[in-house]
Amino acid sequence: MGIVATKAKNTVTKTLSTEYRIAKAVSQDKPTIAPKHPSSVEALEKLKAESEDAFKEDTKKDAKVSEMAKNILISTEEMKTSPSSHKQDHDTRPRDTKRYDEPEFGYTIPEKVSPGKLSIKQLLVLLSERSSDPKQWTEENLSNKYNIHPNDIRNLVQHFATMQVIIPENVKGKYSQQLIAENKSSGRTKELPS
Repeated sequence: MGIVATKAKNTVTKTLSTEYRIAKAVSQDKPTIAPKHPSSVEALEKLKAESEDAFKEDTKKDAKVSEMAKNILISTEEMKTSPSSHKQDHDTRPRDTKRYDEPEFGYTIPEKVSPGKLSIKQLLVLLSERSSDPKQWTEENLSNKYNIHPNDIRNLVQHFATMQVIIPENVKGKYSQQLIAENKSSGRTKELPS
């Protein structure tokens, strides 16, 4: 409620201060013209004496111009805009307000990947395929599937690997035995030497 009260107070204060400044400016007399420097007064007197007609032309009222000025009508009704439409034009808030799930790998995965490049998901699948069955997934097969140069596949396979769970055989417990069985079937475990 405090925000509403503050906004209402500020709106009233702003309106009143604007009206006060306008009333002050309108009630003032016409500003006085600054006095001329003595040297410029003498120069102006000489010019007036030399060309009185030019000075009289400047002070004359032109009838044609004053008639044209009378025909000008200034209307502010057309310029009024509703505050809501003005706010909508310059609103910087996002239009889409639905919540999104957290990305699987920490950032959104692109829908389309250029040839010769891999998304992180494709890379993990490639590495897991290679580690699960190296005879089936040779460098040539992987390069054909993912449209990548065989040298790049060779470098990926040589320098990167998926996480491998290594569980010692002497670990006791039902849960640990179940983990060992699952990881053996997926080909991700390596037997430790006894």
